[in-house]
Amino acid sequence: MDSSINILITLLLAEYLAHYFELTSIDKQDKIFTLMFRKIK
Repeated sequence: MDSSINILITLLLAEYLAHYFELTSIDKQDKIFTLMFRKIK
């Protein structure tokens, strides 16, 4: 995963999501992004 895209998505996420979940992957098909998260313990 491109780290610059990861940083941008993390900055755009709600603070709640960024605090409790880790972004693990981003899949882009045409104009649709699919974001996968993992819960942080």
